[in-house]
Amino acid sequence: VAPRLGKAFSLEGGETLEPYLEVKREIGLSEADTLPQSADSAGAGLNFNRPGSYAVNVTTDVQGLGSSEPASLNSKVQLKVPLQ
Repeated sequence: VAPRLGKAFSLEGGETLEPYLEVKREIGLSEADTLPQSADSAGAGLNFNRPGSYAVNVTTDVQGLGSSEPASLNSKVQLKVPLQ
């Protein structure tokens, strides 16, 4: 389950800005003799959309929270431009 908390804001000219937070918890049941292993992650992002022009999405997440292994940090920037 990955609940997401976000809010879209309308700006001038029809543009939208949407920040969000997301938390994810996975439980692995791979071995019958051991306790379930859990892996937690948290992320945040920001979406900006200018209709008919472009959209920019920026996301960052941390995976492996609460694990004995080191956590990993992932980030992504995405630019969408319509081809006309």
